[in-house]
Amino acid sequence: MRLGERYGKSKLENACAELLTITSTPSIRLIASILKNGKQAKAPEKHHHESEHGITRGVAYYACKDGDLE
Repeated sequence: MRLGERYGKSKLENACAELLTITSTPSIRLIASILKNGKQAKAPEKHHHESEHGITRGVAYYACKDGDLE
């Protein structure tokens, strides 16, 4: 996609800057959405099991169950 040629480089820069204020994981799809709609796009929602370090298992996952070896 050549968004810079289609919408202009300054609009593309502004859309990228706007997107970085709402998410740390921008995508070309979100940038195109901001440019197409001329308004702020929604940031993708993180699932409850994701953190800033990726998918992690909580303490409960590693806890010993009755009958398990200690």
